[in-house]
Amino acid sequence: MSKSKLVIGNIQMVMLTGSLLSASNIISLPAAFCQISGRDAWFGIAVPICFTLIVIYAMYKLSERSPGSNLFEIARWACGKWAGGLLNAVLIGYLFVDLVGSVRLFTDHIHSSILLRTPREFTVMIIMVVIVYFGQGTIEDIARTNNILFPQFLLLFLGLPLLLLNEIDYTQIQPVLANGWLNPLLGGVPGIGAFGDIIAMGAFLGCADRPRHMLKALRIGTILAGIVLTEAVWSTITVITARTAASTVFVGWIITQQIHITDFLDRVELFLLPIWMPIVLIRFCVLFQAITTGLASYARECKPYKFANVTGLLVMLAAIVSFRNVTEVMQAMNFGMAGLAVVVQLFYLGALLICVRLRKRESHIAGRRMGEPASALTAAAVGLLLVILAGSLFGRTYQAVGNAAAVVYLILLACLLWLSFRELRRLTARPSANLRKKEAAP
Repeated sequence: MSKSKLVIGNIQMVMLTGSLLSASNIISLPAAFCQISGRDAWFGIAVPICFTLIVIYAMYKLSERSPGSNLFEIARWACGKWAGGLLNAVLIGYLFVDLVGSVRLFTDHIHSSILLRTPREFTVMIIMVVIVYFGQGTIEDIARTNNILFPQFLLLFLGLPLLLLNEIDYTQIQPVLANGWLNPLLGGVPGIGAFGDIIAMGAFLGCADRPRHMLKALRIGTILAGIVLTEAVWSTITVITARTAASTVFVGWIITQQIHITDFLDRVELFLLPIWMPIVLIRFCVLFQAITTGLASYARECKPYKFANVTGLLVMLAAIVSFRNVTEVMQAMNFGMAGLAVVVQLFYLGALLICVRLRKRESHIAGRRMGEPASALTAAAVGLLLVILAGSLFGRTYQAVGNAAAVVYLILLACLLWLSFRELRRLTARPSANLRKKEAAP
């Protein structure tokens, strides 16, 4: 089995995961949440976070059995040439559909808000030129570029409520959790499709130094993305109301236009675009490289960049002809991808886990631990669901209970943010500590 020589640092993988799951989902995902859950939509992000943590743990168990390999290589090793190739084709098809829909949604957003007179086909072509250019490089190139942009993006959107402070109306989220427990949980279903992009990181499992570090890095990136989207949805509801957001096409663009720092500085969104748009393109490049990596797994001694031009052409043509209008794109990406993500990822990862179980015991790595214990991050993420359930049971009758559940929910989000940065510090400190031990050894 071929071993990847590329190495992605722990911080790079955290930031790459955060960019993959958060940036482009701000365009229309808050509107999908509000269509289902109304004023309780900001609770819905707990559902895709928990789903993503399950997917990450499954990838960790697979990587633990075959360290240094990506998902496509693990599939052919565990399931054989033909069955593994068929499973890989399913995953490549899923990633292709995801990339086509995402590119078209981003193109329609640019076409309707910024480049009003530019033909849509020309915009798609320019986007694909950028994607193919980066797709011919390596994931390390994308990760280094993302290291510059993602911290700015994260600080900007974590401070979004502060920028919108003079526009926020807290009464828009009240009464809290007064519509039952099913309403906020169903509202999080569209987020499963958005966070389903996490499986694209499986194409780069071999780039992590250790499976356990990969598990923690992906988990931290998921939590950061979830917090960013929660703030985006909460700000949307408190600024333009849930009813208005539910009927808005590109709600992310509308919410940034509500930032008015002074009477003379009311076009702040023009300063946000140079940070946000490259992050979205980085997400497309990650999906694109995951597809070409999967295609390269069918050929021996073949580099993924050799498939870049043909794949880029197919994505461009499919993005142009697959949808007739913006409504079809939004319905497909916000609701269709959720069901597709659940079916494809559960089928793919479930089949791989079963096949790996059937392999001989010698395939285990020497000295393997019994598994990753449940971390405080995972416990806090599950606590989000428990808070929603507890608050919904009594929030309809007692408004104070719903308000208390909202406060506890925000405290848990703050704890998740703190725990994420604590885990991040440990990941960054561990390599230097190991280096000092090696230097001190005689």
